[in-house]
Amino acid sequence: MLCASCHADNALGLPGEPGVSNLSAAMHTAHAPRMGPAGNLTEVCYACHPGVRTQCQRDVHLANGMTCTQCHGNMVAVGNPAREPWVDEPRCGTCHARPGFEFEQPNTLYRDSVGHKNVHCYACHGSPHAITPTVTPLDNIQANYVQGHPGTIDTCTVCHSGGPPGGFFHKRDD
Repeated sequence: MLCASCHADNALGLPGEPGVSNLSAAMHTAHAPRMGPAGNLTEVCYACHPGVRTQCQRDVHLANGMTCTQCHGNMVAVGNPAREPWVDEPRCGTCHARPGFEFEQPNTLYRDSVGHKNVHCYACHGSPHAITPTVTPLDNIQANYVQGHPGTIDTCTVCHSGGPPGGFFHKRDD
């Protein structure tokens, strides 16, 4: 039985049945009170997502002591029936602000945001849970290979013959 045949799931694009909670709400609210036995995990989220070995969060945020719940909220918040899973996600601009900069497009999640002539943000900064510099060497391979050091790809000549006049200011039209 496919859970999403009854419980709506945006990740699969399935609408579910009317009057039945979405899959995220059903799973998170049902399991939230049962996570006490998972107390030996550094993140109770890892009991399901995607596991301790995979290290879903392995980026600069983890290196600075942040946890899953600091961005996504606890299981009750994630299971809120009013929340639209895979759409109502954390925004970079909630914590990051710098006058004249855009950290993602308005009304667009980081994973879909583009800037600098339609280049996806993750092309230089890494994927949503592996924003560079990461704590795992494999996630830094691309940056090490193209520019000789881990972290955000910040060497313009990796892709261009020269740098932009006046610098790159993180606006979509730069």
